[in-house]
Amino acid sequence: MISSPMHIAFCVNDHYAEYILVSIKGLLENNSDPLVIHILSDYISDKNTNRLKKLVGLYPNAILDIVIVDDLKLKDLKDTWTIYTWYRVLLPEILDASVHRVLYLDADTLVSENIEELFSLDMTGKAIAGTVDFQSKDKSTYQRCGYEAEKEYVCAGVMMMNLDYWREHDIANKIIDWGRDYNDRIQYPDQDAINYICRDMKLLLPLKYDIIDGFFPR
Repeated sequence: MISSPMHIAFCVNDHYAEYILVSIKGLLENNSDPLVIHILSDYISDKNTNRLKKLVGLYPNAILDIVIVDDLKLKDLKDTWTIYTWYRVLLPEILDASVHRVLYLDADTLVSENIEELFSLDMTGKAIAGTVDFQSKDKSTYQRCGYEAEKEYVCAGVMMMNLDYWREHDIANKIIDWGRDYNDRIQYPDQDAINYICRDMKLLLPLKYDIIDGFFPR
């Protein structure tokens, strides 16, 4: 059992707020340790706010934190997936300094097991932990991002973030600046930028933590 709450973050618009109920339900059903669930958005309707509060309120170990983000800092960044995925890079400055690490989850993530092990990882000298993306075997990925294939390319859809490291090394601003500088090159905006900036600072996780359909034969 860990001594402090596990912090989880989702970054969504109001339309996707109802879908993260599935992810949150999985978290709550499989984890009895204290949880703080942060939802970053530019707007969450009263209807969806109430649905989220109702679900989280059923579990005494969980706290819901809805954060309305000022995303001016992200203006003009490429948003292939929507601008909301960029919100995750703002977590080190949005969350209190007492929060040392946070697990970011995409809205469509299914949580089927306890996640305590992720919060016990040794992340000394590492900014992120994630699983290898299926695009990691595509040479064009590294040509696009501008670094060596030996350093791998991780999927940012399930990403443990060492917030202390991000804050100390100004990782968020480096990612945003790189995304803006290479706006015409990148394909998966913040994921490409995260992989480039964190190319020497990432911990690879077993695929069980983030298996996506691209790994399965068609």
